[in-house]
Amino acid sequence: MKRITHMVGPLVVAILAASQLGATDCGQVIRDPGFDLWCGDSLCGWKLLRGDIEQVGTWHEADSGVAFLGDNTAIQQVAPVNSNDGLCIKFSMVANVELDAEVFLHIDVEADGTVERSERVAATEWAPVAFLIHLAPPYDGIRFELEKRGNGEAILANIGAELSEDCAGLSQIEPEARPNGASCNELTECGSELCVASQTTIPVASPFGTVCAGCDPALGCIGGDVCGVGGALSPVLAVPMICVAPASAELAEQCLSDGECGSGICLRTTPPSGPGVCSACKTSAECGGEACGPAWLAGSRGPNVCQPGEGAGIAGAPCGSNGDCASGACAGSDRKTCNDGRPCETDTNCPVANDLIPGTCSTVGVQGGTCT
Repeated sequence: MKRITHMVGPLVVAILAASQLGATDCGQVIRDPGFDLWCGDSLCGWKLLRGDIEQVGTWHEADSGVAFLGDNTAIQQVAPVNSNDGLCIKFSMVANVELDAEVFLHIDVEADGTVERSERVAATEWAPVAFLIHLAPPYDGIRFELEKRGNGEAILANIGAELSEDCAGLSQIEPEARPNGASCNELTECGSELCVASQTTIPVASPFGTVCAGCDPALGCIGGDVCGVGGALSPVLAVPMICVAPASAELAEQCLSDGECGSGICLRTTPPSGPGVCSACKTSAECGGEACGPAWLAGSRGPNVCQPGEGAGIAGAPCGSNGDCASGACAGSDRKTCNDGRPCETDTNCPVANDLIPGTCSTVGVQGGTCT
């Protein structure tokens, strides 16, 4: 069997001088570099975006690969590697791609849905393929997408990405404008033209805690809106600060000021150490002298309600769990959050830890709850 080495069109990833490997695993940038960890019929480390895949054998009995089925199949993985980690990334794989199949590696800096660079994997028979990726700093993470088009066979194996020192002289991938929640050093880097100190989460790549934002909490918004909390575009970005309608956040949602909450109360630490939570009370004064406390377990960043867990809430009273209500029923939606308090649907919405595994998305209580 003939084996050919291809070095296909170099990509880029320039970065701040690396002094730590906090967002990699000993220099490894992605999870499961050999496609060895399958969870049933799905890859554990990669998310299936569309189409179908299956685990198959390769040129060696000890190695397994992933076959891309059909004519439009793609998988992705979000890597937390950032501009503090290194100067260059080498993305490599062993590929078996027929002539009537097109396989691409897409690079989405910040994992915000915008692909900054695409490289095609040439037709080949079980040959190693490598791309050098060089990025302009700062950056907060990368979404790697592997896509297959056409009806030909395409099997990939031994996929890996690691820090490298071989990008000297290569052009850099530099997004035109950084999204809200991305780290920044100056306002010209941001699409919003606003780079301010973050009052939500802080990306690792932001040494001074500054992020691109849609508003500055110190200055507020125009047109009657208030500077509040938006939805994060990706798990590698901070929860963004944007202008929102007043009183638009429900009980248990994150907030920056009282005016953002329908209850008129945003519970924040003193001094503030991140976003607050829309609550029913701050002190016993709002509860007629009764206790005011967290509706959820300690550490879950939940709202304050009156007489939590005492079953004292009458119909229509704010609640965070069934135990807050005399009826034993708190009507609302399930509040699911990551460890940093941001809302989520699955673990893939949560920031990735140092082991390159996404954090846990957990149901912590009721959002917008009222006793029935």
